[in-house]
Amino acid sequence: MIDQKNPFDDDKQPSAEEEFEADKKSGYYKAPLEPETPEETIRKTGLAWSAVTSLVVSIILFLIVGWLLDSFFGTEPYFLLGGIIFGSLIGFIQFFRTTSSIFRK
Repeated sequence: MIDQKNPFDDDKQPSAEEEFEADKKSGYYKAPLEPETPEETIRKTGLAWSAVTSLVVSIILFLIVGWLLDSFFGTEPYFLLGGIIFGSLIGFIQFFRTTSSIFRK
C-alpha cells in the first residue's frame, strides 16, 4: 500500500490557494461543460427585454384604459385601480412565461 500524505495533516492551516487546489483535484470544482455561444447570449438578452417590455406595457396600457373608462363613466378611481391591478396581473403572467423560456433550449 502506498503511503499518501494528506496535505492538511500538518498542524499548520492550509492557505486558501492550497484548499482550492485540493478541492479541484478532488473534483469539487468543475468547469462548465461548454461556454455559451454568442447566439445564445443574444437570444437570452432578447427574451429578457421582451419580458420587461411586456410587463411595463401591459401595466401602462390597462392604466390608460382604466383612466379612460373612469372619465367616461365618472367613477374615478375604480376603473383606474382595476386597470392597474389587471395590467399587473397580465404583465406578471407574461413576464414569468417569457423568463421561464430563457433557460430552455
